[in-house]
Amino acid sequence: MAKGEGDKAPVHLKQLRLDEVLFDCMAAIRKLYPAFRVHFDIAQESDQEADLRAKGDETLLKIAFRNLLRNAYLYSSDKQVRIEVMQQGAHVTVVLANTGQTPVIEDPKTLFQPFRRGTNAQQKSGSGPGLSIIQRILAYHSATIRYEMPDAATNRFVVGF
Repeated sequence: MAKGEGDKAPVHLKQLRLDEVLFDCMAAIRKLYPAFRVHFDIAQESDQEADLRAKGDETLLKIAFRNLLRNAYLYSSDKQVRIEVMQQGAHVTVVLANTGQTPVIEDPKTLFQPFRRGTNAQQKSGSGPGLSIIQRILAYHSATIRYEMPDAATNRFVVGF
């Protein structure tokens, strides 16, 4: 990733099915945490099969999604993660959500700063660089990520390709 940062465009990207990348990541997390449960849904606008492909480096995307899934599991109150994948035109959106304590923060963007941890991380191990690395990986893929708190007990990360 560091080698590619000096370049204008990523060079190791190929067409990947995001649902397949997510399935591989879910299997890896399930091996580490047998209690891990996922509710997976593909939302479609029409009767046509969704084209959930994006250009990406498979290894880097797996690192990003494994970290997001691991965090969603560890910070959930019921050890369940909801994933929804949607296609709107040429854009693919992946939403990962859990039920659990939300951080007390003024600006959700601060969660993506290196070594910054939310107030809901006080009893969790780790040093806090995970979300900043995930954001860098996704930026390398010209993708976006944002954190949302739709209510007092829901954490949601929205990734757009």
